[in-house]
Amino acid sequence: MGAVQLVGRANEWAERLGFKGKVVYVHANATVSLASMLATYPGPVQLVCVQFPDPHFKRKHWKRRMLQPEAVEDIVRLLPPGGKLFLQTDVEVVAVALRDVVEQHAFHAFTLAPQHTPSAVFMTEPRQPKREHMVTQRGLPVYRMLLVKR
Repeated sequence: MGAVQLVGRANEWAERLGFKGKVVYVHANATVSLASMLATYPGPVQLVCVQFPDPHFKRKHWKRRMLQPEAVEDIVRLLPPGGKLFLQTDVEVVAVALRDVVEQHAFHAFTLAPQHTPSAVFMTEPRQPKREHMVTQRGLPVYRMLLVKR
């Protein structure tokens, strides 16, 4: 199944669960499209999640990583005070890179959420994203950070 079909399925699930108009899945390159996509969102954006982004290990491919400085700056502009940024990955070097880009370009804008503890899992239901389920079943760590805009 391709990305476009997955997005369609996710939007159907959101509608069936009563989240139509509150949750929207789109297929896009968020690195360059985030601000323009969310500029027409009908209401305040309360949460931005970056979950298990492609690690792009080779230095020459780092420019393809999802959370580039411009995207971080867009997130700062889009989130209202109290809005949240949730970062999650199973690759430690990616976790460090996510943390570093936020610290370098939005240190002033975010603080750790009060719920953020070393053992916290920020899920309200036992369902997990497929990647998270696979990683935790293997006993591997998942690195998470929940930030709140000041």
